[in-house]
Amino acid sequence: MLADRPEPDPERQRRQVEEARLDRLGEFLRQRGRRYQNCTFRNFETPVAEQAEARDRVMNYLHRLDDHLDAGTNLILYGPSGTGKDHLLCAAAKVAIMAGHAVQWRAGMDLWDTVYETIRTGGRQRLLAPLETCGILIISDPLPPTGGLAELSAAALSRIVDRRYSLQKPTWLTMNIADRPEADARLGASVMDRLCHNAVAHWCGWESYRKS
Repeated sequence: MLADRPEPDPERQRRQVEEARLDRLGEFLRQRGRRYQNCTFRNFETPVAEQAEARDRVMNYLHRLDDHLDAGTNLILYGPSGTGKDHLLCAAAKVAIMAGHAVQWRAGMDLWDTVYETIRTGGRQRLLAPLETCGILIISDPLPPTGGLAELSAAALSRIVDRRYSLQKPTWLTMNIADRPEADARLGASVMDRLCHNAVAHWCGWESYRKS
């Protein structure tokens, strides 16, 4: 006679889930680097009202995170460099990871360097597929300091964005730009159409934290 299977231990299962999420969070933070280890909404400085508005806009997105994930609602923060856009998305990513969602973060210039190397070695599908299908993809400033994207980078971004748009997978994005026309000109109008469709987008136009 087979021994009775032991009853599952809910507390043990809860601890295992929590530990797995903490492991994923730790790996995410290692990838992001030391400067972003302690980014939270609480320590996002808000000496002007616009900063508090941006923080609250991101937090409100998280309050309906499951709905936004189902709908594929993108989250876009844009404006001058140094205004804390990556801080806010890093804080949001921590919340999403601890809620059990898969998050991938890529810095734009690092991503395009990887694209060139991967295409050179014939592994484009291996690189792009995880970015096209992960639960949340965060791209930190995909644009070079001046001008638009190089041809291969533009093609890779178009493919990633189009595939995620089709699958209704949310993309979170920070961009150092002045407005939508600049984004259209430098990133591509068709890419921006998909990114901005029903997106939560917020202008971060205050002075750089680095200057202060």
